[in-house]
Amino acid sequence: MEDVAILFAFDQVQYSIRCETTIYAVRREGNYSGPIEVVAPRGFAFSRDYNLRMRTLEQVVGTSEVPLEPPRPCDLLNEKRRQGWRGYYTKTLASMSSYWAMRYRRIIFMDCGMQVHRSLAPLVSFDPGHRLVAHSACYPEYKWGMEHVIHPECGKAAARELAFAYPKALKADFFQSTLMIYPTDLLGRSHEALRDIVGLYQRFGAVVEGDQELLSLYWIHKRSAAGTLPLVAPHCLYDYLPRKPHPHNCRTFVVLHRELHKQAKQHWVEMHTEVQHDYGA
Repeated sequence: MEDVAILFAFDQVQYSIRCETTIYAVRREGNYSGPIEVVAPRGFAFSRDYNLRMRTLEQVVGTSEVPLEPPRPCDLLNEKRRQGWRGYYTKTLASMSSYWAMRYRRIIFMDCGMQVHRSLAPLVSFDPGHRLVAHSACYPEYKWGMEHVIHPECGKAAARELAFAYPKALKADFFQSTLMIYPTDLLGRSHEALRDIVGLYQRFGAVVEGDQELLSLYWIHKRSAAGTLPLVAPHCLYDYLPRKPHPHNCRTFVVLHRELHKQAKQHWVEMHTEVQHDYGA
């Protein structure tokens, strides 16, 4: 079993250019020579050889217990989602599959279209502990929560069920799924995590904007196994395309030495400090 891999996933060839741009930056500016896994449509190939490990979604999920087709989305939300509902679902299946638990100890999931500015060594060496770690979606004000990205008008029954099942979640912080780090043993060996998350898609998919709300429901509020990465400006490691990096408005990983850790400490938000070990992963 290898230590870590960076993972990308996309469901339509039109996103491949953004993915290839990010992979090129990861290899060049990020100075990363380790494994890169890409979950892509069957038969797809990039224009250059980046020493990638290409997989299909069917290969990664590989079970009839988890449907490859997403639940029907709410038509009212399609415009806000920019017709990306299937892409969100593909990303979830690809990143949360137990397929990786048999191959790597840690996974670093990156969205296609991210811009790398410097060495990713701090990211690659980051230890998430026994939890999934990602950036807060509410940083830096924390004046809003998941309730602001829930749409009851798209499904009143689902919205009521969500409020009843997870009353604290709607008021709480949730994380971005743009970049996630997690130990693969959290995923289990038989798609335990993935099946539960797919169940959340089926229950609440019609009233949420994207994948990160459902991932947050599972990892924060059901598993209590999530934490938030610190943000340290101006030490940017990455940003998003086509946005230009700004020294005071960037998402970055902490560079692990004492002085920067002191700067990061005030922005470190622990969603849950207690980690539950009895969920069969």
